[in-house]
Parts: sequence; structure tokens; C-alpha cells
Amino acid sequence: MRSAISLLALLLLTSCVTVPESIDVNSFAARAGVQPSAISIATGCAVAQALPGETRAKFSYAHCAVLSDQVIVLNGGAQKDTERPPLIVRFAEVDGVAFATFGRAKQLQFRIGGRLVVIELADGVSADAVATRSLHTSVLSAGAKPFEGSYIVYLPDTIYVPIIRGK
Repeated sequence: MRSAISLLALLLLTSCVTVPESIDVNSFAARAGVQPSAISIATGCAVAQALPGETRAKFSYAHCAVLSDQVIVLNGGAQKDTERPPLIVRFAEVDGVAFATFGRAKQLQFRIGGRLVVIELADGVSADAVATRSLHTSVLSAGAKPFEGSYIVYLPDTIYVPIIRGK
């Protein structure tokens, strides 16, 4: 019984991971090659991605910016990886989007071709999650189909990502 309670406590603590919030918009814009005025939201985020055939993915902390037609994800933290190109999620290329919740935590899941990209914006751990809801609405408005996603819980190193085949 004690181990079950410990596991539940671990899952609750790891699912509401603290994502760094504030980033410098001008610095982000310069690194991403966009105009600062094109960015509507710039915030810290947690991102995981599974390519076709993969069942595991690793969350990493990053910096995300929402533009009118895309989300740009840059590696964040002290060790900025300038060699790796940014992850760009163009709304028009998203096949499906899920707004998944676990308690107060909220995350967006994007199906793009055979990939599953999971993004949790810094406000995704709040009850309101205005930026997360706004991004979800923008992607739906661009033509993505909603799907029923399951909140993917952060684990210390690796997460299992359920890849749903078909439409």
C-alpha cells in the first residue's frame, strides 16, 4: 500500500513540472530569425516529440514563441544548442490537436504526419492556461481536427508516448 501511495505522489509531482516562464522576446526573435512584433506569446515550455515508429520520447525544457501561423521551439536553458535547428509547428501542417489535462496541468498534443509533438507552455500548469487555450483555438481555426489525447505524464528520464494509428 505504501508503494502505491509513493508512486501516486511521484506521478502528481512530476506531472506538474515547473516550466521556466520569462524569456526575452527580442533575443528569441533574433535566434529564430523572426521579427519581435510577429510574436504574440513568448514563454518557457516543455516539449517532447516522437517520430513514426517510436514509442518513447524525452521531455526537454525549451523556449516557445507563438506567431499567427506557427509555434517556434528553441532549445532553452544554460546550454543553448545553436547547432540544432528550431522545431517549427506550422498550424496548416497539423493533422490533429488535443488539449489534454491532468488536474490543473494542461498540454497540447499535435499530430503532424506520423509524428506526435507534445508542448506544455509555462501557463499550462495554471488553472486558466490562457496562452495554451489560445494556441489550441488557433490550431483548430487553421483546420486541424481535434482528437482525444491522454495527458502524458513527465517521468524522470523518458516518457512513453501513445502513437495512435489511423484517423
